[in-house]
Amino acid sequence: MNPIFSLYRFLSDFKSAFYRNWIKKQFLIFGEGAHIEKIDSLSHPEKISVGQNVYIGHHSVLEAITKKCDKSFNPEITIGDNTRIGDYSHLGSIRFIHVGKNVLMGRYVLIIDHSHGDTADLINSIPPFERDLKTKGGITIEDDVWIGDKVSILSGVTIGKGAIIGANSVVVKDVPAHNFAAGAPAKVIFGDNN
Repeated sequence: MNPIFSLYRFLSDFKSAFYRNWIKKQFLIFGEGAHIEKIDSLSHPEKISVGQNVYIGHHSVLEAITKKCDKSFNPEITIGDNTRIGDYSHLGSIRFIHVGKNVLMGRYVLIIDHSHGDTADLINSIPPFERDLKTKGGITIEDDVWIGDKVSILSGVTIGKGAIIGANSVVVKDVPAHNFAAGAPAKVIFGDNN
């Protein structure tokens, strides 16, 4: 093997290991065997719990928002054991996001329990960034759920155990356990309750 390539590989592996060891100390809980790649943004990791053997992909965003527009929030993000979060995913919370065990997420998944304002703000012409954050409630994703690429899951939603969410879906309503939902907005296509 080329000695320059070997040195590059060694330095790259060392840098990655140093980053992972440093960043895992920032979290409220970071389980044994959990692995986090280089992420793009991390906000208030002391409000985030990561279970054992979790994988969080490259360029992800994890944000627990504690203050915006003079309002304070007490967010909580929990990620259960053996969950896999794909590259470029974004979890953002002002209330709570609970992700169960053995959840598989594709790439570019958005899970966010809030929005920038409401229709009154739109009518009053308040710029989006200056609007208060609003929520319909936290998000619960139960165990064994499979979430396809580019799915958006919005506030106040529960996705039941073993459900599947098709790629490119926008989830705005609960999805019962062991059902397949897809579309924008997502609707149950088939399953136990269909």
